[in-house]
Amino acid sequence: MHTSPAPTQPADPVKDTLVSQAVGQAGRCGAPHILTVRRELFPQLEGGTEAGRRRALATARHFAHHRSFYRAMLTGSCAFATTRALNGVLGSLQRPVMRMLFGELDQAAVEDLTAFFSGGMAAVINDWLIDGEDPLDPEEFTDRLLRLMSVVTAGQHLQADGGHV
Repeated sequence: MHTSPAPTQPADPVKDTLVSQAVGQAGRCGAPHILTVRRELFPQLEGGTEAGRRRALATARHFAHHRSFYRAMLTGSCAFATTRALNGVLGSLQRPVMRMLFGELDQAAVEDLTAFFSGGMAAVINDWLIDGEDPLDPEEFTDRLLRLMSVVTAGQHLQADGGHV
């Protein structure tokens, strides 16, 4: 039986480069989930640095929907590569936010802040995926993420659930 290839999203050179770099770093272990994130989550996150509830909920729903896959990848022999690759993907989404939050910074500071925030976000997501009660509740988790972002951005006079972070 012949199967048709899965439909793909239109080419986006920036995202393709980020995904290629992350896959290259993660190797065979990281490739499946990076492609899943690109194909299924990135299109829902279009809109630049707008965060708000829509993007946070899309992220939570994506990870909840693919929980068994991510849980296996995050607890098995590929855990390090998976975590590193996910941090890279989340970092690509967080980098512009760092400039909005903290203004003009040198590139090293932007990269450090991006790693700090995306790594922390990944840790919270990973804990939820691995240890969260069945079934996962994306709405509740979204509220949790938005509360965290409100705390982090409070000194920046921005509200995480107000549309921009």
